[in-house]
Amino acid sequence: MTKWWYIGEKGTFSETREIRIGSSDIAAIYPNPEKPTESLAAYKRTAITVYQEKRGEKERGTAGLAAEMGHFLENKALELFIRRFSGKKAATEFIQKKIEYEMKLAAGEDVKARDYQTGLYRHNTQYFIDGMIAHLDCIYIGKPGGEKKTIEGITVDLSKPFYIEAKSARQEATRRRDSLVKGYDFDLTTWQGIPMKHFVQTQFQSAMVDIPVGYLALLHNTSEFQIWRIDANKNWQRNIIDTVGKLLEYIRIGKMPREMAINQADIVAMYPNLKKDFVSLSGDQSEKVKELCKSYWKADQQEKNWKAKKEDAKDAISVHIKDFEEIRAGSDILAKWQNRKGSERLAVSLKDLKKNDPVRYRYLLRNDMIKVSADSRSVSVKWKGE
Repeated sequence: MTKWWYIGEKGTFSETREIRIGSSDIAAIYPNPEKPTESLAAYKRTAITVYQEKRGEKERGTAGLAAEMGHFLENKALELFIRRFSGKKAATEFIQKKIEYEMKLAAGEDVKARDYQTGLYRHNTQYFIDGMIAHLDCIYIGKPGGEKKTIEGITVDLSKPFYIEAKSARQEATRRRDSLVKGYDFDLTTWQGIPMKHFVQTQFQSAMVDIPVGYLALLHNTSEFQIWRIDANKNWQRNIIDTVGKLLEYIRIGKMPREMAINQADIVAMYPNLKKDFVSLSGDQSEKVKELCKSYWKADQQEKNWKAKKEDAKDAISVHIKDFEEIRAGSDILAKWQNRKGSERLAVSLKDLKKNDPVRYRYLLRNDMIKVSADSRSVSVKWKGE
């Protein structure tokens, strides 16, 4: 039996989400297997920042225009999916009711999502329990005796419930390249073709509402549309729920989840003050840190070598360009001169100004003409090997 209700029937979406871990938080909890110091969510969100946000210790960044456009395009992605499998009439009626409800809600009217539903597709649905919340873009409730439809490699059983996760993306963001974690694979129609961050998000949603089948509908490159089917993976769902449950317990008792830290920013957040002492390592720990130090200096040297190679290549190319604006091979532009205008800068450093002309320095500071950045710290690697 599926588990869900309409937003507003048991607390508003914003009220309930602020104190719970939702599907958009799941990707931040899992490290990227291809880059373990970054979460699947990227943008500096990790399990540690989720903890801080839910504890009220850190404000989550504003969504911005990209998120606003994603929400706007969500309706078109849903409409295209419904039109493909249930016809234009069902799709049009669904979108009309959804937009009407959301516009009236935004205008401050006292409206209920239940009163703006039509057909077999449901919008503005949610389910929450034990500190976890899922807000699904669309739920199809199923129709006994409904047919199966296969269109462009996607089979939808209209007799059973399923959910739809609507996404939109710029063409550049959809490219998978060499990664198995990021981007989309347009030759596939199953979950292996979607970014891993969306996979963990949909697995969490599926577990929450107890609907074993879902579809990710993607609108990309302004006018291209594709669908992937996502079946419930019980092993992943158990792992996700257990991980979220562990983080929720840390949030409840106010204890930082230290074993979930993955990068320098997490460590700085957990240990804001440094002890005037040192930690001594031995055995396997010592050898591991030594290997990391060697890796750092090797990468540092490679970076310097490649920088020198870049400069050498540009110097050699300049000999061929001479005094022409650019150099070509047939219709291909190989290289060109790039002119930059000179820029203005202070004749003295702020440090010298503060020391030698404190009155002028205080004037600039008072008038907000000197920007003071927040304190920060990072690891400085000292050991270069034997």
